[in-house]
Amino acid sequence: MEGGRKVALSGGRKYSNRRLIPRRGQVKASIVIGLAQSLAALVSLAVARLA
Repeated sequence: MEGGRKVALSGGRKYSNRRLIPRRGQVKASIVIGLAQSLAALVSLAVARLA
C-alpha cells in the first residue's frame, strides 16, 4: 500500500487533507484583481508626479 496523503476524486477535482485546489474561475479572478491593483498604483503615481 502507498502511504502519505489520502486523495479523493470528487466531481473530477482532487482534494487532499492539506489544501483545496482552487477552481479555474477563482484563479482568473485573482489574477485580474492583481493586475487591476498594479494598474491603479501606476496611474496614481503618474498623477502624483504631474500634480
